[in-house]
Amino acid sequence: MILAYSNRSALFYKLEAWTACHNDIKTVFSMGCPGELKEKLIKRQNEALQHIDREAIFKGIMRHSAEMCIDKNAMRCNTQVPCASSDIKIVTSTAMPTVVAATNIKVGAVLASERAYVSYTEEINAAFSCHFCQKKHLNLIPCDGCSYALFCNEECKNKCMKEYHEYECKIMEISWEFDETLNLAIKACFKLQKSCKSWDEFITASYNMGSSRIKSSSTQEIYDTNNKYSILCCKDDKTFIYGVLHNASILVAVFLHHLEDKIPSFLPKDADKRQQAMQAMARIMMFIAVYQTPLHIVQAQDNIRLDQSSYGTENYGLFSFISKLKKSCNSNSVIVNNNNTLVLIAIRPIRNGEELTVPFLWHRCDDDTPDAHLRHLKTFACYGTVCDCSRCNSDSQIKINREQLSKFQRKFFLKLNLKEMESRLGHLEINQIYETLLKALTVLHDVPNSKEYIAVYRLWRRCVSFFEIVCSNNTVLDVVV
Repeated sequence: MILAYSNRSALFYKLEAWTACHNDIKTVFSMGCPGELKEKLIKRQNEALQHIDREAIFKGIMRHSAEMCIDKNAMRCNTQVPCASSDIKIVTSTAMPTVVAATNIKVGAVLASERAYVSYTEEINAAFSCHFCQKKHLNLIPCDGCSYALFCNEECKNKCMKEYHEYECKIMEISWEFDETLNLAIKACFKLQKSCKSWDEFITASYNMGSSRIKSSSTQEIYDTNNKYSILCCKDDKTFIYGVLHNASILVAVFLHHLEDKIPSFLPKDADKRQQAMQAMARIMMFIAVYQTPLHIVQAQDNIRLDQSSYGTENYGLFSFISKLKKSCNSNSVIVNNNNTLVLIAIRPIRNGEELTVPFLWHRCDDDTPDAHLRHLKTFACYGTVCDCSRCNSDSQIKINREQLSKFQRKFFLKLNLKEMESRLGHLEINQIYETLLKALTVLHDVPNSKEYIAVYRLWRRCVSFFEIVCSNNTVLDVVV
């Protein structure tokens, strides 16, 4: 491994990835650098250090600009659901809780910042993504046990081991063959079991899931991702689930067979209790696989070789708060990605008492599917339901064409000069442009299907992409020289 880290630092040096180069050299020294490598590495390290300060200053300026736009740390936390803002509240007067605005909310307000209960790395991303936080990092370190899982630092490695990887590590060669749904169910099941005080507690929990558990649970247990039982609190009223049940049952049976073979010490020694534990694992995994809806984690990334930014192949996560919000194509909030953390932002003014809504898959201005039937197929495949907003109820363009800007709105829009704003979209001015676009989205919020609104939204989305790129700090290397 010493030679591997040394050679990788040489590659980073050639690519002028100075921080990555320095990190690998530090790792070599911490492992006990052989004498024949030491002199060469010290020279390489000293040259890298000359560039790191300049690189750090530049990144610091960009991060400050990005956080001036979307400052999730400035959000006042909700007392019941810490990942959500105090500007929202949970109404429990109905059969199922509803998340609504507790006050009038402005466009651009951060409504939630939620870390995934568990997340899954797609196979195509696994070689350059942290197995725990999903960060794409150049200095990944392998798990000491399986070497399948890679981590961005020791902190993520230790957290992952504590939550679920202690057991997942021993079955990685099997779990790679499963899809994201079952992998998330495996991780969530391991995490829940490790957080329970005994197998009896875990077995008891397996008999109380879904809508019945929601009715008897506190707001915190339902929505707080830090609550171990939040993963069991989701509606279990999906339709047409028999195909999913059939497929999941086979995969769960295969997994449990390998679990008993690969990690016999994980299960209770007593034969009867062992059988009960296996059945509880099956119930919980089946429930998660069938009724929980994984959310996409779409990461922005910098390609250091091509000197450009892009969005990579999506990963997936289970989220206890955001995933339970009402879905709509005409949502009043959008989801911004920050690795395994999703940030929820108000996209239009939200009145006090109005229910919070999130997009099914993408915001309608990002969705390139104009036909309502095709959109229904997409949403039904993912969520088992279809959207009933005005845009999806009728595929006619008549209503859309009737959306005309008022004289004030048109005058305001013409003063914006979006082309000129786009030309100034550098990191030093982005926070000023972002604030202007928030005001424009507010002024045009009642004509969301107009070409003017869509143009403003798309430029605003480019500003958001800047936040995603800078704050997620994802770096990839697609071309090796």
